[in-house]
Amino acid sequence: MKFNLKNCVFIIMACALAISLAFSLVNFNEPTEAAVSDQLLKFINVSGSSYIKIEPDIATISLGVTTSAETSRQAQEDNAKLMNAVIAKIKEMGIDEKDIQTSNYSVYPQYSWNDKTYEQSVVGYQANYSLSVIVRNIDNVGKIFDAAIEAGANNSGGITFDSTKRDENYLEALTLAIYNAEDKAKAMAIALGNVKIEVLEVSEGYSSIQPYYESYSKNEMMDSIAPTAPTTIQSGEMSISANVSVKYSFVK
Repeated sequence: MKFNLKNCVFIIMACALAISLAFSLVNFNEPTEAAVSDQLLKFINVSGSSYIKIEPDIATISLGVTTSAETSRQAQEDNAKLMNAVIAKIKEMGIDEKDIQTSNYSVYPQYSWNDKTYEQSVVGYQANYSLSVIVRNIDNVGKIFDAAIEAGANNSGGITFDSTKRDENYLEALTLAIYNAEDKAKAMAIALGNVKIEVLEVSEGYSSIQPYYESYSKNEMMDSIAPTAPTTIQSGEMSISANVSVKYSFVK
């Protein structure tokens, strides 16, 4: 048979086309590895939560002095005199100046209403000065509270208890929340036929830190200054909670 270059080229091109079509049919009929993975991969979404109780080791006392007088100046002068005495007493009890902070100061008129003339008139002025006092030795809270009242404090916003180890305790609660989520996922995995699960995503949820709070009315404060009945302060317990969301994958 005589060699024909043109025929040889045609035959080669035909073979290449046939091979290309064959591979295309194979790829079309057989799903890719990614497609198989997408079909078989399943998910479990769970939430985990935990809370722990701790004893506070620090307190913040809200104390104030309220004075009234016929003039604004007199109300302020009377207030300053009493508050200076309160601050001096608190420092004498061992409170550092950096732990004493002014939280409010205001002076406003007091009015009287005339039912006959339907008019109101200024009858005096009231001055208010409030302090936030951090007590780092929690056993001294009651003593400092009483000392401030004896020095002239006549109102209070209450006492808030907290912990200097708040962040450390929150991390502990967060770890326990992760364990809680894991326990739930494992229980689901067993129910699904003991499938193997793997963590895909973890996100931190809301957290809650509830310091113990105790309030006192003006009458309770005045009653507490009796020498034979010192104020007893109960610090109670704080609650710190943590929540997480976890996404697991499994193949079935």
